[in-house]
Amino acid sequence: MDVFFSGPGNPSAPGSSPGGPGYTGYRLGGGATQRVGGIAVDRRTNHIYIGFSIQSRLPDNNPDFESAVLAMSHTGALKWWSRLYAERDANGATQLSTPDQYVDGLTVDPATGTLVVLARCHGNNVSNFWQGNRIAAYPALSSFHNQFTGTNGNIHISWLGKLGLDSGTLSCSTFVADYVFDMAGTNAGQPYADPNLDGWPSHNAGWPQLNTTRCETDVKVDTSGRVYLLGKGRRVITTANAFQKMGKRPTDPSAWSGWVRVFSPRLDTMAYSSLLSGQWDASGAGGDNTRLSGVYPVAGGVLVAGWHKATSGTATGNPVPTANVPAWGDSLPDGETGILAKLPF
Repeated sequence: MDVFFSGPGNPSAPGSSPGGPGYTGYRLGGGATQRVGGIAVDRRTNHIYIGFSIQSRLPDNNPDFESAVLAMSHTGALKWWSRLYAERDANGATQLSTPDQYVDGLTVDPATGTLVVLARCHGNNVSNFWQGNRIAAYPALSSFHNQFTGTNGNIHISWLGKLGLDSGTLSCSTFVADYVFDMAGTNAGQPYADPNLDGWPSHNAGWPQLNTTRCETDVKVDTSGRVYLLGKGRRVITTANAFQKMGKRPTDPSAWSGWVRVFSPRLDTMAYSSLLSGQWDASGAGGDNTRLSGVYPVAGGVLVAGWHKATSGTATGNPVPTANVPAWGDSLPDGETGILAKLPF
């Protein structure tokens, strides 16, 4: 990695490798913590994919975290690695990536022959994850959410990308970030053209303000290559076919809410996005009381598991809306209570 060597390292004779800092000026951070965020195995070939990040320091000595994905054959031989963002600009000048960046999850997508990467950044400056409308191999592509926007840098937002299993080539990507709670000053533009996106302002129009949006590490794909994801946001885009919607007007109340989403195979739209949260009132009270932790594709829909939170043994907030509750289930929480939802779309 660039933090260790100023040029190519020599694994068979490490002592002969050039010293650091790296060729772009990165050096090891004070704690030098390496964090594995995901491991995936292609069971057809037994090839192994590892997503990780490492604590580093920029040339000006400011702290940073750098992310990457490694691909290895079944023998452990290196196939490729991807840094998930630009290393140098078109003129060959050094291109640093100053937001802290992490890999949070990986899964193999046999339908499109790709590795799905769930990553996250803390803030935005200079160079962030690959933009969905600036992918060299597919220049005409535009994603559901192309890039980091707004002026709020002190937030965590997520990113999805697909890398070729054999080549590491990026085929598509999208940021995963919800709007600020009241949408004030979002500079939102025209709504998405896709009618299933229910008239929500497009992330790719204007320069909307974003809010922290954290995703669970459980990422799944179905046989068509759609990506299934869980997360939590404040003003969440929900689709026309959602089980539980959020209001899209700035005056509509909102609360932190757990959500489930299904992205299209090319990450250019969403097939489904729904909340699973306690109903909130005009002040936002009553919500922010669920944790969704498991997702799985099923025929015609998605299966979601999680729980309703409790305080001192008493269920917090308001109940999650329910439908078709089976005889063994309950429509009301009793303390900390499991949630199981089958949501057709």
